[in-house]
Amino acid sequence: MDFMVPIHTMSDGSPPPSICFIRAAESYPKSQMEKEDSQLFVPFQELAGESIKYLGRTDDGVLALSNYRIFLSKKSTAYETYVPLGLIESVQVRDLFQLIVNCKDASTVRCSFQSAEQCADWQRRIHLLIGVPEVLETLFAFPFYSWTCDVIGSGNGSANANGNGLMTKERSLALANGSAKPSTMAATASNPLVDPASETVSPVSSRLQRSVRYESDFKNEVARLGFDLKGSWRISTANADFKLCPSYPPKLLVPCCITDEMLHNVANFRGSRRLPAVVWRHQKSGAILARCSQPEVGWLGWRNTKDEQLLKALADACAFDRGEHARHSTFASTKTQPTKGSKETNGQSGLSGKSSPSLEDSSHEELTLDEIRKILIVDARSYTSAVTNRARGGGCECIEYYPCAEIEFMNLGNIHAIRKSFHAVRQLCASSPDDPNWFGQLEKTMWMQHLSGLLGATMTVVHTIEKNGRPVLVHCSDGWDRTPQIVATAQLCLDPYYRTVEGFRVLVEREWLNFGHKFADRSGNGPNSDEVNERCPVFLQWLDLVHQIHRQYPCSFEFSISYLIKLAQHSLSCLFGTFLCNSLRERIENSVFDRTFSVWPFLAETMYRNPLYKHETEKVLWPAHSVRFLYFWSDVYLGSLGNKNGTDLPLLSNERQSGHNGLMAKTRSSEDLTTNELGQSTISRRSSDPNLTVESIVTDCFNANSNSMFDIRSETDNSASENVRESVKDSKELELDVTDATEESPCGLSNKPVLEFHNDQSTASNRDILEVESQLLLRSSMVSSQQPIPGPGRSVPVLGYSEN
Repeated sequence: MDFMVPIHTMSDGSPPPSICFIRAAESYPKSQMEKEDSQLFVPFQELAGESIKYLGRTDDGVLALSNYRIFLSKKSTAYETYVPLGLIESVQVRDLFQLIVNCKDASTVRCSFQSAEQCADWQRRIHLLIGVPEVLETLFAFPFYSWTCDVIGSGNGSANANGNGLMTKERSLALANGSAKPSTMAATASNPLVDPASETVSPVSSRLQRSVRYESDFKNEVARLGFDLKGSWRISTANADFKLCPSYPPKLLVPCCITDEMLHNVANFRGSRRLPAVVWRHQKSGAILARCSQPEVGWLGWRNTKDEQLLKALADACAFDRGEHARHSTFASTKTQPTKGSKETNGQSGLSGKSSPSLEDSSHEELTLDEIRKILIVDARSYTSAVTNRARGGGCECIEYYPCAEIEFMNLGNIHAIRKSFHAVRQLCASSPDDPNWFGQLEKTMWMQHLSGLLGATMTVVHTIEKNGRPVLVHCSDGWDRTPQIVATAQLCLDPYYRTVEGFRVLVEREWLNFGHKFADRSGNGPNSDEVNERCPVFLQWLDLVHQIHRQYPCSFEFSISYLIKLAQHSLSCLFGTFLCNSLRERIENSVFDRTFSVWPFLAETMYRNPLYKHETEKVLWPAHSVRFLYFWSDVYLGSLGNKNGTDLPLLSNERQSGHNGLMAKTRSSEDLTTNELGQSTISRRSSDPNLTVESIVTDCFNANSNSMFDIRSETDNSASENVRESVKDSKELELDVTDATEESPCGLSNKPVLEFHNDQSTASNRDILEVESQLLLRSSMVSSQQPIPGPGRSVPVLGYSEN
């Protein structure tokens, strides 16, 4: 990948050329490594673009610091620890000789030094690298992309579409809007991860790709959800230049009777100009799900008639659009049916050059009061908080002005309450594991209560849409924290498509990325994000919520819990550009789509698929939201991410030199869900499978619908069994032991029968992976032989597997 740089002088005094080409990697030069001991060597293979800055010794091992991560190896443990710099929140010195690294996923890393001076030096070094970046390009995602392109492309085919290697804003916007189709973009030389001759992605870098699908995702979703663009709805392009709302996507779904002038008027009345926008539609009832920010009512009780008309238009549009069967004849007989030109308009005309008549004017006689169902406004705040916000110009809707709506307050905590609770969780996880009152301390953090309230608010939305067939509008204060949590979780429960790998990507891209969740400010990984009060693990909390639903419905998700763990890590690691910046507009302006890799191809690997997944097209999930049904996500919060995924990417430079076949070596990764902080390598695992634990198999109540054991057996297919058998062939002389214990602890930390493995020849990583595989193999063999699956209080025969 090359850039053009003007040259002003020449060393020999000759006239300078206008421009010259330099390799993209030269824009990110590697730093010189500083060693505390000349006998030390780098204990791991660096990623492309990664450079070791400092290498030294701890009291019990080796510590390395690069521009991407810190590496810690202890003699007392059999594994290493990798922590991306973007995942580190603070570094503290305790007792003069101990360094404490507090991570943004609530985990904690400790290391000791032989002197206080050495400990202080390492604190200073790490602190300098985890500070707020001055420019976005200092984040590792950019040098990682540039060096990877140079390594794979060898300088060939790395120019962009304009032929000179310069990245233009127009090209970035075209990529973000999907004008350059992914297939076309992949087949061109501008993508060095693709062989132009074969138009296929090379095996080495199949997990490292750019991914921009906004335009195609939007069109596909409009078609899939059945929005009638010739009747009730239209696509507004009023925000194509991001002037309507800087944090919204370019295209919005609105009722056909709402013009763009009205949208601008409504945007002036809503906080941060985040006006109501439709994001989802129930294909049978026609009920929609919309989102926005709070109205700017203020102490004087201001009102906006255009905002009131917009909410009424949403309710009217749902009444007209009561499903593809119920109202089809009505649209066919109306005299005001728009032409094809109304699919995407500027809001001036829903017809040919004429203003769109309102829904009530076009066919008022065909609607009754029973058909027009009131829209439910779900305010994530408490009533007290909503009223208090009036002092700052905000507030909530006055129902007297919105006769077509009702409002409910969900009493959810704001980012300050969530941040305080999360810090308490992190402090608890870093405390002694021998505390007999540990669960009592967990209750005091209020973390599980916050999750329960958030899931309860989601169930309110799901029930209103699914059972009552009413439209729902969700907002909080700004509409980019609690609002996407509720809206995204509701769609996850209502629509099975979003429980697939592809659908989940579409959901996260739309509700979190395109609608402007402030990832940079909430994580502190962007320029001008040094305001501590703006930081909060909102997205991590939502992933925890998805994890809770996954635990209750383990067969309803195509992706495994390992997928969620890895996504939680890389939403903060800055290895990919997917979660950089605060909005789609900022990503386009900074050419993020052109200069970084996407996390989604990386997560599309089969290693993150759920072998128990049962494809369903209409099932609605009704997860229980009481605290007693929730699980503490110890796989993440207790630091059991292992090495934080240090080497699960292709070691491109090493492979090119050694002629490696491109297959990635299996390393200790996020699905290895045990971490032994005390150095005891024989500690047993409990309830930590990335996919499904044995306790889930023997539990009679998976969820609110109480799935039977027969249902669980029937959801195991032959293909999953064959995949497991192939994986188990790599192990030798494994022994399964069974630990029987039926006592269940609070917060879902169960002590039900758990299979334990002992294999002196296998590493900690293989032991964890083989445990999952053998559990599934044991279960599938029992199903095929009609043997009863063991439940609480029932013994399991000891099995031995060996490779022939």
